[in-house]
Formats: sequence, C-alpha cells, structure tokens
Amino acid sequence: MKRLKKILIRGFLIGIGFCLTIVIITSTTGFKIQKNPMEHFFSQHEEIDSMHINDSIPRKLVLNDIDYLVKTIEEVHPDPYYSISKEKFYFLRDSIKQKINGAIQRKDLFLILTPFLKSINDGHTSIKFPEISKGQDNQTIFKKEHADSIEIVNYESIDKNTGYLLVKDFVMDKNDFENQLKLVFEQIQKDSIANLIIDIRNNPGGNSELADILTSYIYDKPFKANSKIIVKRSQQYYSYLRGYFSWWFKPFLRFIKQIDDYKNTTIGDIYEDVKGNKNLIKTSYRFKGNKYLLINSNTFSTALGFATVFKDYNMGEIIGEPTKSEVNGFGDIYPFDLPNSGLWVWCSAKRYIRPNGEMTKGGLQPDIFVEDDNDKILDHAINLIRNKN
Repeated sequence: MKRLKKILIRGFLIGIGFCLTIVIITSTTGFKIQKNPMEHFFSQHEEIDSMHINDSIPRKLVLNDIDYLVKTIEEVHPDPYYSISKEKFYFLRDSIKQKINGAIQRKDLFLILTPFLKSINDGHTSIKFPEISKGQDNQTIFKKEHADSIEIVNYESIDKNTGYLLVKDFVMDKNDFENQLKLVFEQIQKDSIANLIIDIRNNPGGNSELADILTSYIYDKPFKANSKIIVKRSQQYYSYLRGYFSWWFKPFLRFIKQIDDYKNTTIGDIYEDVKGNKNLIKTSYRFKGNKYLLINSNTFSTALGFATVFKDYNMGEIIGEPTKSEVNGFGDIYPFDLPNSGLWVWCSAKRYIRPNGEMTKGGLQPDIFVEDDNDKILDHAINLIRNKN
C-alpha cells in the first residue's frame, strides 16, 4: 500500500513538473523551434542613437575597427580572396589606415569602408549604416515594405492566355508565401493561362526555401537548388546559427545533420555540403504551360539562385540582362557590428554552386538579351509570346 502511494505521489509530481515545463515553453516560445529569421537577423545590430550618428571616433579606435573587420571576414568568409589577392586587399587596408590622420565621423568611415569591401566582389559582403539608410537593411523600412504579401507577390492576366507574375523578393514568412502562391496559381489555372511570365528583375533575394516553393509550382520533377555548398567553419557563425533556435530546442540541435556537421568541423576548415534533390510540394495547381523568366543586372542572391535553377533545368526562356552577381555566388550572411563605430557588416559564410555543377565565372546569361530600359524586357516577352501564337 505504501509503495503504491509512493508511485502515485511520484507520478503526480512528475505530471506537475511536465505541465509546468509545457507552460514555460508555451509562454516563452509558443512551441516554436525557430525564432523569426528576420527578427533574429536584425537583432544582431545594436542601433545607434540618432544623437550619436555623426559622433567622431578617435583614430586608434577606427584602426581597431578596421582590423576587427578584416579578421572577422577572414575567419567567416569561405573565400574572401576569390576575386582579389590577399596582398592587394591588405594593401588597400593599409592605404586606408594611412589616410586616417585623426578622429573621423561614423558616416565618413562608412564611405571609406564601402568601396574597400566592394573589392572582394561579393554582393553579400558589405557594410551598412541602417540608421541613415533608406534601404532594406533598415528594419522599419523592411517591415513597412513587407506588411502586405500581395505587394510582394503580384499576379495579373495580360492577354487571354498570358499571365504575369511579379515576385519582388523572397523575404516573407514561409507559410504566408506558400498561401499567397496557392491563391495565385489557383487563379492562373482558372484563367486558363498557357504562357506565364515570371518577373524577378531587381529582386534582392531572401529565403531560398521560398524560391524552392515557387519552383515546385512551375516544375514537376525532382530538382536541386545547388549541386553543393562550400562552407567555412567559424565560431562566430556557429553561435549565430544556434541563436536561430528557441532555448528549449538547443539540446536537440545534434540531430540536425547540417548543424552537427558544422559543429564537428575544425574551426577554419572548409567542407562541401553535397545536396540532394528537393521534395516537390503537393499541389493541384502546378503550372504546365510555357514559362518566361525576366531578369536584369540586379537580380541577386536567392532570386539569382532561382533563375539558375530555371536555366539548368531548361524550364523555359530567360529574357533580360546578365546578372552582375556571380552564378556560383556567396551568401548566407553573418551580420556583425564593428565594436567602436557601430557600423553593421554583412559577411558571407557559404558559397553556392549551381545545380549542374559547373564552376562558372561571371553572372547568369539570359537566353535572349534585352536591355532593361523603360520596361523593354517585359515588352519583348509579351511580343515574343504574341508572335508565337
């Protein structure tokens, strides 16, 4: 009898402990495994008070920031000297240091370091000043531009059998994006569209998972977004990756192969993450007609990745300009602040190799070149379709 009581009491206490754990997890994370990716990204930057934007920084601290910048890039970036030699990069660094004779304002340091980082020739690795920016590195502007998913993914019927789909970027909640695409492709099916123009001109990229979802709506076979990803192991990026996950889930990260592989790689080493085929989403609205993709020199990052998949799997015709960014480009940004100036730096942590495995140099080439001037690219696509019908 006493033994039964002990068992019951123990079971009761365990039950209470379990319930309390559930309550704590629910109240702090809502059972979410991952934090909001963009919230986590923006949280890496400590905003500068507007009163201190133009403050001057002593020369010694500026030089420390420059050394910290170069050191972090070398530790995180998979190949910072892909386009520029280490000797020339160091020469540029030393030239900048020599020109700084005294204290310097933050905005002036920003102007000096911007071309310095551009010399790496990696569009993702760059320096930001969100407090004076009118771009998407400013969180307030970003939230305003992404308040309505319809403004990001927009569809309209042009002719009786031609539809036009504009995708401004791939920075949305994954579920919202998928729901929006479902509505769009349901309407495309209702409109009996035979020719679909997909416009990703000036698309700055975002979450590659969203690009995979879009691919699933226009392609009915297994595909790879990349043949492989070249990864540099660093402690900085590992800490950043862990920060994506809710506190209660972190003990289970060992069961996520990509993160476990990263953790078990020696700091400073580079390894290849060979990719398999993507699983197509299940949908009855998959488009099976003719596809035309519009790109320009500013099609970037995930958008460029989507265009490369489109090209390598011969999904349709690509019309427009060659991209400025490399086909086998760098990405997966590690964001960090410079310790003294508070300038925000984005640094690539990986390099993405195109699905067909070719180590292509330069940007993605369209099938039909049209200069992006006064909507000539879209007009050309529409006329091309009309002439075929």
